[in-house]
Amino acid sequence: MKGRVTFNPPGIIGFSFDWDRLVDKPFKEDNINEAFSNADAMIDSSIHGLLRFIYEEDAAQDLLNELIYLRGRVNLDSLIFLEVLKQKKVVDDEFVNKVRQFKKARNLVLHSMDGEYALVIGHPDLKYTSQEELDSLALEISKKWIVEAYEIFLKLFELSSIIDRQKKEDPNYYFSIDFYYKYPHIEFIKKKFPHLHKTKKIKTK
Repeated sequence: MKGRVTFNPPGIIGFSFDWDRLVDKPFKEDNINEAFSNADAMIDSSIHGLLRFIYEEDAAQDLLNELIYLRGRVNLDSLIFLEVLKQKKVVDDEFVNKVRQFKKARNLVLHSMDGEYALVIGHPDLKYTSQEELDSLALEISKKWIVEAYEIFLKLFELSSIIDRQKKEDPNYYFSIDFYYKYPHIEFIKKKFPHLHKTKKIKTK
């Protein structure tokens, strides 16, 4: 879609993050595949953005850049990034399952010859007796999934302010202390993160 990515010399790239333009408009124009694909991409981008809020250090940002760049090349499931947010208690199991279910629907639409009809065909609870009923059902179920995706997208957007508030109250709020209790090289940790020991975030024997 023209205008999705903007180039600002000498090399800064800008990305469109407009749900109405990238998801709702294609859906209304009967480009269902494009709508599902863009919705999925915007959800993934929002997940990456939350991780960037948590891991603000330059080295961590660089690592995220590498992982995001390589994700499509090494089959790195984007749900792994969401699982990290769950570990940090940013999201819960219910939310993760919502994202997982949408991605299953997205896969049916994008990777089936039936397209959006794959959401209906073979489903034991969905009945139809004519082409018109089948068309209507496919559109209705597709719309429900797009609405669900939008709710996921809005929730991810809201979480950014929560992360920001938590980090202002406690800069080490999202630091995984439990991992470091189990870490065998405690002296290395004491040198690497002295501020945590001073604030008694990590206790050593």
